[in-house]
Amino acid sequence: MRIINLTQVITVFSLGFLSLYFVYFVLTNFLKQRLDIGENNTSYAMLSASILIATSLFMVSVMNAGVSAIQFLNQADNLSLETLLISSGYVVAFAVIGLIFTFLVLSIGLFIFFRLTATNEIEQLKLNNISIAIISSAFILGLAIIMHEQIGHLCETLIPYPKIIQIR
Repeated sequence: MRIINLTQVITVFSLGFLSLYFVYFVLTNFLKQRLDIGENNTSYAMLSASILIATSLFMVSVMNAGVSAIQFLNQADNLSLETLLISSGYVVAFAVIGLIFTFLVLSIGLFIFFRLTATNEIEQLKLNNISIAIISSAFILGLAIIMHEQIGHLCETLIPYPKIIQIR
């Protein structure tokens, strides 16, 4: 049982770290260059921080589903490397789906939010408007709080657990 717990910790830490780094990489390399926002822009930093926190909330839900897969697939008394690898594969699949839907939810949510307001938030972020950054960040975090559990449920729906027959 200790191997399963260690596998869970290592898998969740690794995928959590990689997910956050990937989102940070996309934010700093793609969005920053595309939006042409300067290095010392506090508004952009606040918005980026809220996106990272939102990603963390989504990934918590996904990782909980992944840990359930590890526990479900390794509940037999005869623990094997094969079942550990298969269950880790489920966690990786959940993480990928979680990241995809994180980007979708946040992108669509921000797109709709920015279209519904009379302000051009992107221009205001470029001008380092802190109040716009706070409101946009609150929107991102609120959306993440509302949606994070649904992403985990979606992962469990899209990747169903395999059937295991156990006779005890």
